[in-house]
Amino acid sequence: MAQAIKTSKFSRFMALTGLSTRVSTNLLLGKGRALFQSGEAAKESERRGNLTNAKHIVHTLGELKGFAMKVGQMLSISGSEFGLLPSEVTAVLARLQTDSPPIPYAVVDEVVRNSLGKGVRELFEAFDELPISAASLGQVYRARLRGGAQVAVKVQYPESRTIIENDLKNIRRVVGLIFKLQGRNQDRQAIEDLLEEFQTKLREEADYVQEGRNLQRFRELFAGETSMYVPRFYPEYSSEVVLTTEFVEGTHLREFIEQDVPQALRNQVASTMFELFLRQLFTFRFIHADPHYGNFLVRYDGRVTYLDFGCTKELSEEVVEHYRKAMVAAFNEDFEVFLEHMVRLGMLEQSNEHRELQRRFMVALGRPFARDEVYSFRVHTDYNTEIFKVMKELESKTKIVLPKDLLFVQRVFGGLVNLFQKLGAEANWHEMFLRS
Repeated sequence: MAQAIKTSKFSRFMALTGLSTRVSTNLLLGKGRALFQSGEAAKESERRGNLTNAKHIVHTLGELKGFAMKVGQMLSISGSEFGLLPSEVTAVLARLQTDSPPIPYAVVDEVVRNSLGKGVRELFEAFDELPISAASLGQVYRARLRGGAQVAVKVQYPESRTIIENDLKNIRRVVGLIFKLQGRNQDRQAIEDLLEEFQTKLREEADYVQEGRNLQRFRELFAGETSMYVPRFYPEYSSEVVLTTEFVEGTHLREFIEQDVPQALRNQVASTMFELFLRQLFTFRFIHADPHYGNFLVRYDGRVTYLDFGCTKELSEEVVEHYRKAMVAAFNEDFEVFLEHMVRLGMLEQSNEHRELQRRFMVALGRPFARDEVYSFRVHTDYNTEIFKVMKELESKTKIVLPKDLLFVQRVFGGLVNLFQKLGAEANWHEMFLRS
Protein backbone atom coordinates (compact mmCIF):
# COMPACT_ATOMS: atom_id res chain seq x y z
CA MET A 1 0.00 0.00 0.00
CA ALA A 2 1.32 3.45 -0.96
CA GLN A 3 2.29 5.65 1.95
CA ALA A 4 3.98 8.96 2.66
CA ILE A 5 7.59 8.96 3.87
CA LYS A 6 8.53 10.34 7.26
CA THR A 7 10.90 13.19 6.41
CA SER A 8 11.33 15.25 9.58
CA LYS A 9 14.29 14.54 11.82
CA PHE A 10 11.98 14.03 14.79
CA SER A 11 9.56 11.60 13.10
CA ARG A 12 12.43 9.52 11.72
CA PHE A 13 14.11 9.56 15.12
CA MET A 14 10.91 8.31 16.75
CA ALA A 15 10.55 5.53 14.17
CA LEU A 16 14.13 4.37 14.73
CA THR A 17 13.79 4.71 18.49
CA GLY A 18 10.67 2.54 18.37
CA LEU A 19 12.59 -0.02 16.34
CA SER A 20 15.47 0.10 18.82
CA THR A 21 13.07 -0.50 21.71
CA ARG A 22 11.39 -3.47 20.01
CA VAL A 23 14.71 -5.09 19.08
CA SER A 24 16.20 -4.45 22.54
CA THR A 25 13.15 -5.93 24.25
CA ASN A 26 13.26 -9.02 22.05
CA LEU A 27 16.98 -9.46 22.74
CA LEU A 28 16.42 -9.24 26.51
CA LEU A 29 13.49 -11.68 26.38
CA GLY A 30 15.59 -14.04 24.28
CA LYS A 31 18.41 -13.98 26.82
CA GLY A 32 15.88 -14.69 29.58
CA ARG A 33 14.42 -17.68 27.72
CA ALA A 34 17.92 -19.03 27.07
CA LEU A 35 18.47 -19.37 30.83
CA PHE A 36 15.83 -22.11 30.88
CA GLN A 37 16.78 -23.85 27.62
CA SER A 38 19.73 -25.83 26.37
CA GLY A 39 21.13 -27.39 23.20
CA GLU A 40 18.92 -27.37 20.09
CA ALA A 41 15.98 -25.73 21.88
CA ALA A 42 18.12 -22.68 22.73
CA LYS A 43 19.45 -22.46 19.17
CA GLU A 44 15.95 -22.67 17.68
CA SER A 45 14.70 -20.01 20.09
CA GLU A 46 17.59 -17.73 19.09
CA ARG A 47 16.85 -18.31 15.39
CA ARG A 48 13.17 -17.38 15.85
CA GLY A 49 14.15 -14.28 17.78
CA ASN A 50 16.59 -13.23 15.05
CA LEU A 51 13.88 -13.65 12.42
CA THR A 52 11.41 -11.56 14.42
CA ASN A 53 13.95 -8.75 14.86
CA ALA A 54 14.98 -8.86 11.19
CA LYS A 55 11.34 -8.50 10.11
CA HIS A 56 10.91 -5.47 12.40
CA ILE A 57 14.06 -3.94 10.90
CA VAL A 58 12.95 -4.55 7.29
CA HIS A 59 9.49 -3.09 7.94
CA THR A 60 10.82 0.11 9.54
CA LEU A 61 13.78 0.73 7.21
CA GLY A 62 11.63 -0.05 4.16
CA GLU A 63 9.16 2.65 5.20
CA LEU A 64 11.84 5.21 6.03
CA LYS A 65 13.74 4.82 2.70
CA GLY A 66 16.87 6.97 2.31
CA PHE A 67 20.05 6.31 4.24
CA ALA A 68 18.27 4.09 6.76
CA MET A 69 17.13 1.68 4.04
CA LYS A 70 20.53 1.82 2.33
CA VAL A 71 22.23 0.62 5.51
CA GLY A 72 19.86 -2.34 5.62
CA GLN A 73 20.66 -3.18 1.99
CA MET A 74 24.38 -2.92 2.72
CA LEU A 75 24.12 -5.27 5.70
CA SER A 76 22.10 -7.79 3.70
CA ILE A 77 25.21 -8.25 1.54
CA SER A 78 28.07 -7.43 3.93
CA GLY A 79 26.56 -9.43 6.78
CA SER A 80 26.43 -12.48 4.54
CA GLU A 81 29.85 -11.92 2.98
CA PHE A 82 31.81 -12.04 6.20
CA GLY A 83 29.59 -13.94 8.61
CA LEU A 84 28.68 -10.79 10.55
CA LEU A 85 25.02 -11.79 10.83
CA PRO A 86 23.13 -15.10 10.94
CA SER A 87 21.97 -16.38 7.54
CA GLU A 88 18.28 -16.13 8.52
CA VAL A 89 18.77 -12.40 9.27
CA THR A 90 20.53 -11.58 5.98
CA ALA A 91 17.86 -13.53 4.09
CA VAL A 92 15.16 -11.26 5.52
CA LEU A 93 17.24 -8.08 5.10
CA ALA A 94 17.74 -9.05 1.44
CA ARG A 95 14.10 -8.06 0.80
CA LEU A 96 15.26 -4.45 1.06
CA GLN A 97 17.23 -4.95 -2.18
CA THR A 98 14.14 -5.27 -4.34
CA ASP A 99 11.03 -4.51 -2.26
CA SER A 100 9.79 -1.66 -0.10
CA PRO A 101 6.43 0.12 0.32
CA PRO A 102 5.73 2.56 -2.57
CA ILE A 103 4.82 6.21 -2.11
CA PRO A 104 1.51 7.67 -3.40
CA TYR A 105 1.24 8.24 -7.16
CA ALA A 106 0.11 11.87 -6.61
CA VAL A 107 3.43 12.57 -4.88
CA VAL A 108 5.31 11.09 -7.85
CA ASP A 109 3.38 13.30 -10.28
CA GLU A 110 4.17 16.35 -8.15
CA VAL A 111 7.90 15.56 -8.10
CA VAL A 112 7.94 15.16 -11.90
CA ARG A 113 5.92 18.34 -12.48
CA ASN A 114 8.07 20.47 -10.16
CA SER A 115 11.24 19.12 -11.73
CA LEU A 116 10.43 18.94 -15.46
CA GLY A 117 7.65 21.53 -15.75
CA LYS A 118 4.98 19.00 -16.79
CA GLY A 119 3.18 16.11 -15.09
CA VAL A 120 3.61 12.47 -16.08
CA ARG A 121 0.50 12.40 -18.31
CA GLU A 122 1.77 15.38 -20.29
CA LEU A 123 5.31 14.08 -20.69
CA PHE A 124 4.60 10.40 -21.35
CA GLU A 125 2.14 8.59 -23.60
CA ALA A 126 1.68 5.97 -20.88
CA PHE A 127 2.89 5.78 -17.29
CA ASP A 128 2.10 2.90 -14.91
CA GLU A 129 0.80 4.09 -11.56
CA LEU A 130 2.41 1.24 -9.62
CA PRO A 131 6.21 1.08 -9.45
CA ILE A 132 8.13 -1.91 -10.79
CA SER A 133 10.67 -1.45 -7.98
CA ALA A 134 11.02 0.76 -4.93
CA ALA A 135 14.44 1.37 -3.46
CA SER A 136 16.28 3.56 -0.96
CA LEU A 137 16.21 6.95 -2.74
CA GLY A 138 13.52 6.54 -5.38
CA GLN A 139 11.10 4.21 -7.10
CA VAL A 140 11.01 3.10 -10.72
CA TYR A 141 8.01 3.13 -13.06
CA ARG A 142 7.51 1.63 -16.48
CA ALA A 143 6.39 4.21 -19.05
CA ARG A 144 6.17 4.85 -22.81
CA LEU A 145 7.39 7.91 -24.65
CA ARG A 146 5.20 9.50 -27.31
CA GLY A 147 7.50 8.08 -29.96
CA GLY A 148 6.78 4.57 -28.68
CA ALA A 149 10.01 3.85 -26.78
CA GLN A 150 9.56 1.80 -23.59
CA VAL A 151 11.35 3.49 -20.68
CA ALA A 152 12.04 3.13 -16.97
CA VAL A 153 11.50 6.33 -14.98
CA LYS A 154 13.15 6.63 -11.57
CA VAL A 155 11.56 9.29 -9.38
CA GLN A 156 13.32 10.42 -6.22
CA TYR A 157 11.44 10.47 -2.94
CA PRO A 158 10.59 13.99 -1.70
CA GLU A 159 13.21 15.60 0.54
CA SER A 160 15.65 12.70 0.06
CA ARG A 161 18.64 14.98 0.52
CA THR A 162 17.29 16.32 3.81
CA ILE A 163 16.62 12.75 4.93
CA ILE A 164 20.22 11.74 4.16
CA GLU A 165 21.60 14.54 6.30
CA ASN A 166 19.21 13.79 9.18
CA ASP A 167 19.68 10.04 9.23
CA LEU A 168 23.30 9.44 10.16
CA LYS A 169 22.93 10.23 13.86
CA ASN A 170 19.67 8.28 14.13
CA ILE A 171 20.87 5.19 12.28
CA ARG A 172 24.01 4.62 14.36
CA ARG A 173 21.88 3.30 17.19
CA VAL A 174 20.08 0.81 14.94
CA VAL A 175 23.29 -0.43 13.35
CA GLY A 176 24.69 -1.18 16.77
CA LEU A 177 21.57 -3.17 17.62
CA ILE A 178 21.74 -5.12 14.36
CA PHE A 179 25.24 -6.30 15.22
CA LYS A 180 24.04 -7.28 18.69
CA LEU A 181 21.92 -9.94 16.99
CA GLN A 182 25.16 -11.92 16.92
CA GLY A 183 26.44 -10.64 20.25
CA ARG A 184 29.34 -8.81 18.60
CA ASN A 185 31.11 -5.76 20.05
CA GLN A 186 32.14 -3.95 16.88
CA ASP A 187 34.73 -1.20 16.93
CA ARG A 188 32.69 1.99 17.18
CA GLN A 189 35.06 4.12 15.11
CA ALA A 190 35.07 1.54 12.29
CA ILE A 191 31.27 1.72 12.14
CA GLU A 192 31.38 5.53 12.24
CA ASP A 193 33.85 5.62 9.32
CA LEU A 194 31.75 3.16 7.33
CA LEU A 195 28.57 5.16 7.82
CA GLU A 196 30.30 8.45 6.97
CA GLU A 197 31.66 7.03 3.71
CA PHE A 198 28.29 5.63 2.69
CA GLN A 199 26.61 8.91 3.56
CA THR A 200 29.05 10.69 1.24
CA LYS A 201 28.28 8.28 -1.60
CA LEU A 202 24.54 8.54 -0.92
CA ARG A 203 24.77 12.31 -1.38
CA GLU A 204 26.23 11.61 -4.82
CA GLU A 205 23.49 9.05 -5.56
CA ALA A 206 20.85 11.70 -4.82
CA ASP A 207 22.00 13.65 -7.91
CA TYR A 208 20.33 11.96 -10.90
CA VAL A 209 22.06 14.32 -13.33
CA GLN A 210 25.37 12.86 -12.18
CA GLU A 211 23.96 9.35 -12.39
CA GLY A 212 22.98 10.03 -15.99
CA ARG A 213 26.57 11.08 -16.73
CA ASN A 214 27.85 7.91 -15.06
CA LEU A 215 25.47 5.78 -17.10
CA GLN A 216 26.48 7.46 -20.35
CA ARG A 217 30.15 7.00 -19.50
CA PHE A 218 29.66 3.27 -18.88
CA ARG A 219 27.66 2.98 -22.09
CA GLU A 220 30.55 4.51 -24.04
CA LEU A 221 33.26 2.49 -22.24
CA PHE A 222 31.47 -0.80 -22.92
CA ALA A 223 30.15 0.01 -26.39
CA GLY A 224 30.26 -3.15 -28.46
CA GLU A 225 30.59 -5.41 -25.40
CA THR A 226 28.50 -8.53 -26.04
CA SER A 227 28.36 -9.81 -22.45
CA MET A 228 27.14 -6.56 -20.86
CA TYR A 229 24.37 -4.12 -21.67
CA VAL A 230 23.92 -0.54 -20.44
CA PRO A 231 20.47 1.04 -21.09
CA ARG A 232 20.09 4.20 -23.16
CA PHE A 233 19.83 7.47 -21.21
CA TYR A 234 17.13 10.09 -22.04
CA PRO A 235 18.48 13.41 -20.68
CA GLU A 236 15.53 15.43 -22.00
CA TYR A 237 13.23 13.48 -19.65
CA SER A 238 15.62 13.64 -16.70
CA SER A 239 16.62 16.07 -13.96
CA GLU A 240 18.27 16.05 -10.54
CA VAL A 241 15.35 14.02 -9.16
CA VAL A 242 14.00 12.19 -12.25
CA LEU A 243 16.00 9.73 -14.34
CA THR A 244 14.62 8.22 -17.54
CA THR A 245 16.37 5.30 -19.22
CA GLU A 246 15.55 2.56 -21.68
CA PHE A 247 13.38 -0.23 -20.27
CA VAL A 248 15.20 -3.56 -20.48
CA GLU A 249 13.70 -7.03 -20.07
CA GLY A 250 15.47 -9.61 -17.93
CA THR A 251 15.52 -11.58 -14.68
CA HIS A 252 16.74 -9.89 -11.53
CA LEU A 253 19.96 -11.44 -10.30
CA ARG A 254 18.41 -12.52 -6.97
CA GLU A 255 15.64 -14.38 -8.80
CA PHE A 256 18.18 -15.96 -11.15
CA ILE A 257 20.19 -17.29 -8.19
CA GLU A 258 17.10 -19.01 -6.79
CA GLN A 259 15.99 -20.55 -10.09
CA ASP A 260 16.84 -24.04 -11.27
CA VAL A 261 19.17 -23.16 -14.14
CA PRO A 262 22.02 -25.24 -15.60
CA GLN A 263 25.35 -25.03 -13.78
CA ALA A 264 27.02 -24.01 -17.04
CA LEU A 265 24.84 -20.87 -17.18
CA ARG A 266 25.56 -20.10 -13.52
CA ASN A 267 29.27 -20.36 -14.28
CA GLN A 268 28.89 -18.12 -17.33
CA VAL A 269 27.08 -15.37 -15.40
CA ALA A 270 29.63 -15.49 -12.58
CA SER A 271 32.54 -15.34 -15.04
CA THR A 272 30.94 -12.43 -16.89
CA MET A 273 30.42 -10.45 -13.68
CA PHE A 274 34.03 -11.09 -12.61
CA GLU A 275 35.55 -10.14 -15.96
CA LEU A 276 33.46 -6.97 -16.17
CA PHE A 277 34.61 -5.95 -12.69
CA LEU A 278 38.27 -6.58 -13.60
CA ARG A 279 37.95 -4.43 -16.74
CA GLN A 280 36.33 -1.62 -14.76
CA LEU A 281 39.06 -1.79 -12.13
CA PHE A 282 42.23 -2.34 -14.14
CA THR A 283 41.42 -0.94 -17.60
CA PHE A 284 39.15 2.01 -16.83
CA ARG A 285 39.83 2.57 -13.09
CA PHE A 286 36.14 3.46 -12.82
CA ILE A 287 33.87 0.95 -11.11
CA HIS A 288 30.18 0.36 -10.60
CA ALA A 289 30.29 0.28 -6.80
CA ASP A 290 26.84 -0.89 -5.67
CA PRO A 291 26.76 -4.71 -5.83
CA HIS A 292 23.27 -5.40 -4.50
CA TYR A 293 21.34 -7.78 -6.71
CA GLY A 294 18.53 -5.39 -7.60
CA ASN A 295 21.00 -3.51 -9.81
CA PHE A 296 21.49 -6.33 -12.31
CA LEU A 297 19.36 -8.21 -14.82
CA VAL A 298 20.35 -11.53 -16.37
CA ARG A 299 19.33 -12.89 -19.76
CA TYR A 300 19.40 -16.60 -20.43
CA ASP A 301 22.17 -16.23 -22.98
CA GLY A 302 24.33 -15.13 -20.02
CA ARG A 303 24.27 -11.40 -20.84
CA VAL A 304 24.15 -9.04 -17.84
CA THR A 305 22.41 -5.64 -17.78
CA TYR A 306 23.58 -2.98 -15.31
CA LEU A 307 20.67 -0.84 -14.09
CA ASP A 308 21.86 1.65 -11.47
CA PHE A 309 24.83 3.99 -11.79
CA GLY A 310 24.31 6.25 -8.80
CA CYS A 311 27.20 4.73 -6.83
CA THR A 312 30.45 4.68 -8.80
CA LYS A 313 34.07 5.12 -7.79
CA GLU A 314 37.00 6.57 -9.73
CA LEU A 315 40.40 5.28 -8.62
CA SER A 316 43.93 6.61 -9.03
CA GLU A 317 46.47 4.74 -11.14
CA GLU A 318 48.74 4.43 -8.09
CA VAL A 319 46.09 2.76 -5.92
CA VAL A 320 45.03 0.37 -8.68
CA GLU A 321 48.60 -0.70 -9.44
CA HIS A 322 49.44 -1.36 -5.79
CA TYR A 323 46.21 -3.34 -5.47
CA ARG A 324 46.95 -5.38 -8.60
CA LYS A 325 50.52 -6.19 -7.50
CA ALA A 326 49.37 -7.12 -4.00
CA MET A 327 46.71 -9.47 -5.35
CA VAL A 328 49.04 -11.12 -7.87
CA ALA A 329 51.59 -11.60 -5.08
CA ALA A 330 48.86 -13.21 -2.95
CA PHE A 331 48.00 -15.59 -5.79
CA ASN A 332 51.69 -16.49 -6.14
CA GLU A 333 52.14 -16.69 -2.33
CA ASP A 334 54.97 -14.16 -2.58
CA PHE A 335 54.68 -12.72 0.91
CA GLU A 336 57.40 -10.04 0.71
CA VAL A 337 55.88 -8.43 -2.40
CA PHE A 338 52.34 -8.80 -0.99
CA LEU A 339 53.33 -7.08 2.27
CA GLU A 340 55.21 -4.30 0.44
CA HIS A 341 52.16 -3.25 -1.55
CA MET A 342 49.71 -3.76 1.30
CA VAL A 343 51.86 -1.43 3.42
CA ARG A 344 51.93 1.15 0.60
CA LEU A 345 48.15 0.92 0.38
CA GLY A 346 47.92 1.49 4.12
CA MET A 347 46.12 -1.81 4.79
CA LEU A 348 48.88 -3.57 6.76
CA GLU A 349 51.92 -2.49 8.73
CA GLN A 350 55.45 -3.88 8.86
CA SER A 351 55.48 -6.18 11.88
CA ASN A 352 58.07 -8.87 12.56
CA GLU A 353 55.94 -10.15 15.39
CA HIS A 354 52.85 -10.81 13.27
CA ARG A 355 54.33 -11.83 9.92
CA GLU A 356 52.96 -15.38 10.14
CA LEU A 357 49.44 -14.08 10.78
CA GLN A 358 49.78 -11.64 7.86
CA ARG A 359 50.97 -14.54 5.69
CA ARG A 360 47.87 -16.54 6.65
CA PHE A 361 45.75 -13.58 5.57
CA MET A 362 47.56 -13.50 2.19
CA VAL A 363 47.04 -17.23 1.62
CA ALA A 364 43.35 -17.05 2.57
CA LEU A 365 42.80 -14.04 0.28
CA GLY A 366 44.42 -15.66 -2.75
CA ARG A 367 43.12 -19.21 -2.38
CA PRO A 368 40.51 -19.29 -5.22
CA PHE A 369 42.92 -17.53 -7.59
CA ALA A 370 46.25 -19.14 -6.72
CA ARG A 371 46.27 -22.01 -9.24
CA ASP A 372 45.83 -22.08 -13.00
CA GLU A 373 42.87 -24.45 -12.77
CA VAL A 374 39.13 -24.49 -12.15
CA TYR A 375 38.17 -23.54 -8.58
CA SER A 376 34.69 -24.46 -7.36
CA PHE A 377 32.80 -22.25 -4.92
CA ARG A 378 30.23 -25.05 -4.83
CA VAL A 379 32.82 -27.29 -3.17
CA HIS A 380 34.71 -24.62 -1.19
CA THR A 381 32.03 -22.69 0.67
CA ASP A 382 34.11 -21.09 3.43
CA TYR A 383 36.17 -18.46 1.55
CA ASN A 384 34.65 -15.30 3.04
CA THR A 385 34.32 -16.71 6.55
CA GLU A 386 37.95 -17.86 6.50
CA ILE A 387 39.16 -14.39 5.47
CA PHE A 388 36.96 -12.74 8.10
CA LYS A 389 38.31 -15.07 10.78
CA VAL A 390 41.93 -14.20 9.94
CA MET A 391 41.10 -10.48 9.67
CA LYS A 392 39.51 -10.46 13.13
CA GLU A 393 42.61 -12.13 14.54
CA LEU A 394 44.80 -9.56 12.79
CA GLU A 395 42.68 -6.69 14.11
CA SER A 396 43.10 -7.95 17.66
CA LYS A 397 46.90 -7.99 17.42
CA THR A 398 48.10 -5.52 14.78
CA LYS A 399 46.92 -2.89 12.31
CA ILE A 400 44.64 -3.81 9.41
CA VAL A 401 42.78 -0.92 7.80
CA LEU A 402 40.64 -0.72 4.69
CA PRO A 403 41.64 2.60 3.05
CA LYS A 404 38.84 4.86 1.93
CA ASP A 405 39.82 4.48 -1.73
CA LEU A 406 39.52 0.70 -1.51
CA LEU A 407 36.34 0.50 0.56
CA PHE A 408 34.11 0.23 -2.50
CA VAL A 409 36.56 -1.99 -4.40
CA GLN A 410 36.40 -4.49 -1.56
CA ARG A 411 32.65 -4.01 -1.28
CA VAL A 412 32.26 -5.10 -4.91
CA PHE A 413 34.89 -7.84 -4.64
CA GLY A 414 33.22 -9.25 -1.52
CA GLY A 415 29.79 -9.00 -3.16
CA LEU A 416 31.07 -10.92 -6.18
CA VAL A 417 32.53 -13.70 -4.05
CA ASN A 418 29.24 -13.89 -2.17
CA LEU A 419 27.50 -14.21 -5.57
CA PHE A 420 29.92 -16.95 -6.65
CA GLN A 421 29.12 -18.89 -3.50
CA LYS A 422 25.37 -18.54 -4.01
CA LEU A 423 25.72 -19.69 -7.64
CA GLY A 424 28.14 -22.49 -6.72
CA ALA A 425 30.26 -21.04 -9.53
CA GLU A 426 33.16 -22.95 -11.06
CA ALA A 427 35.78 -21.27 -13.27
CA ASN A 428 39.48 -20.60 -13.75
CA TRP A 429 39.52 -17.33 -11.77
CA HIS A 430 43.34 -17.29 -11.88
CA GLU A 431 43.39 -17.11 -15.68
CA MET A 432 40.72 -14.39 -15.79
CA PHE A 433 42.61 -12.22 -13.30
CA LEU A 434 45.96 -12.50 -15.06
CA ARG A 435 44.30 -11.85 -18.42
CA SER A 436 42.94 -8.56 -17.10
